[in-house]
Amino acid sequence: MIDDEPDVLEMLGNRLVANHYEVISASTGLEGLEKAQNEKPDLILLDVMMPGMDGLEVLKRLKSSNLTRNIPVLIISAKVQKESIQKAIAAGAVDYFVKPFPVSDLLGKIQKMVA
Repeated sequence: MIDDEPDVLEMLGNRLVANHYEVISASTGLEGLEKAQNEKPDLILLDVMMPGMDGLEVLKRLKSSNLTRNIPVLIISAKVQKESIQKAIAAGAVDYFVKPFPVSDLLGKIQKMVA
């Protein structure tokens, strides 16, 4: 999970762990890229609006690397503009959740993807 908001990392991380998922967190795009390359997670939850390297740039780099291109990426973002959603999907995201969202919806999507 890559998000610059500590509250989001904690809340989602706790819910995922409670549902028996292992969580690796990163608070910057660069840290997230490094962890994705080293840990090879089954799925990445990625925020779009982050300082420095934003989520779309992270997504593009993930999809351009042989090490990470096949890892599914779910976007979680407060950006509701249709253009932002389209850019994320075009860059390779498998889905886009607009914050705030029902965590149960996200957990349902994750369960389908990693089962």
